[in-house]
Amino acid sequence: MVLERSIEMGEIFQSYRNNNESLRHRLTGMWEPVWNYDFESEVSEAIKVMERDSHFAAAETQGIRSCM
Repeated sequence: MVLERSIEMGEIFQSYRNNNESLRHRLTGMWEPVWNYDFESEVSEAIKVMERDSHFAAAETQGIRSCM
């Protein structure tokens, strides 16, 4: 998501032609999805998947200690 927004921002600035209103309109809200992203929920879901698929149990069997 961040990479996509950064590329889009670069394209917007590259095409900037002294039209402040157009630029302002295109930039408004551009980063809201990044700022409001629920990272904790994403990590929690990833941990649930790893537990479900026994990735943690496999690591413990191999003598790898969890840092959590």
